[in-house]
Amino acid sequence: MVLRSNGAIEAANPQAQALLPLPAGGMVSGWVSLLGFAAVQWILAQLRHPSGAAAQTGPRVMLPGGRPARLVMTGESSERWLLRFEQAPRAAARRHALVGSHPDLTWVVPTGAHAMRVEDVAEPVVAQAGQTPLLGAHRVFVIERAETMSADVANRLLKTLEEPPPYAYFVLVTDFLGRLLPTVVSRCRQVRFEPLPRPVIEERLRADGVAAEKARECAHLALGNLERARRLASGEGEQALRLAQGLVAAWLRGDVEDAPLVDVQEHCAQRAEQARSEVLARFEEIAEGSGRAKRALERQAAEVARREERRARSEALGFVLLLAAVLLRDLALAAAGCGDELPCSQVAREVAQHTASGPLAFARAAERVERTRLALALNPAEDVALEALSLECARDLAAAAARK
Repeated sequence: MVLRSNGAIEAANPQAQALLPLPAGGMVSGWVSLLGFAAVQWILAQLRHPSGAAAQTGPRVMLPGGRPARLVMTGESSERWLLRFEQAPRAAARRHALVGSHPDLTWVVPTGAHAMRVEDVAEPVVAQAGQTPLLGAHRVFVIERAETMSADVANRLLKTLEEPPPYAYFVLVTDFLGRLLPTVVSRCRQVRFEPLPRPVIEERLRADGVAAEKARECAHLALGNLERARRLASGEGEQALRLAQGLVAAWLRGDVEDAPLVDVQEHCAQRAEQARSEVLARFEEIAEGSGRAKRALERQAAEVARREERRARSEALGFVLLLAAVLLRDLALAAAGCGDELPCSQVAREVAQHTASGPLAFARAAERVERTRLALALNPAEDVALEALSLECARDLAAAAARK
């Protein structure tokens, strides 16, 4: 658009008029209602005291529809100035989103040990959804593990999901669609993402510096999940895999002693203590120099640390059980003569040759492990659940061997 020194506004071209509706009358009062007082002050200062520069970059403004932009004035003559709007570059927005610093992207991860809490969505999602975007044209809210929503959490979100602001998008991510409440599912559009192909994961791992054979094994065990594959390639992932192999080996021997279970529980306890220590260390930095608020921060830190400790323990145990289920699946395939192309097939074939258990027994054991893993989300007694799992798996495999 074109500004004249007497306060009148002219359309520079149809595009500018379409981008920013012009105020009626085109006078300063219209500028204030359209651009805001600070922006108008800057514009008038440039008109009254030109700097002589070819262009002057001014403050950020919010365009109609919640689109942010920056004012740039270019002097064509002493009576005629061009005012345009420069949108934020997409590359910069993408960079901020990837590192988690974009103010228009909110990423929600459940903070409860086994379930999402109302506090996870009340302020970060429901309250913030009413705020217009700061840098882009839209606000995006991503909610991980949406299946962990309780009825209270879902009810808090329903109104926002049903009547979202025009600039807001909500992305609910879940691996278990059937666990989401129907009232939530009915307000969403379903988009299915297939697991990543194994070659893609292998390539990504090799790009990360993982050896080719290790990358192949991790891609196989990850079941199409790149984050899981990277975890498997780490030291913590290798330890979890060794524990899963120990469990499966004990079940194949019919051994229901506590040794493998004790190793798993010690591993989970170490992960829980590490998570607790990290939370307390972060709060200690925040509490330093906080004065009277220090005691309240300490109480909050203790509560958050307890939740994070339980969550980390359950997550570590679930990871070991997931790997045990995958190993049992490989044994079932090897026993059926279908595992030639699997990275773990050589080990699986050797195990299958030395046990009389058939593919169905391995498949049933894998199903039991998976059921136990999913049941941990309901917060059962872990010791009892693991002992029952070991007894049932060892019994099933031994019974199958006896029938043969």
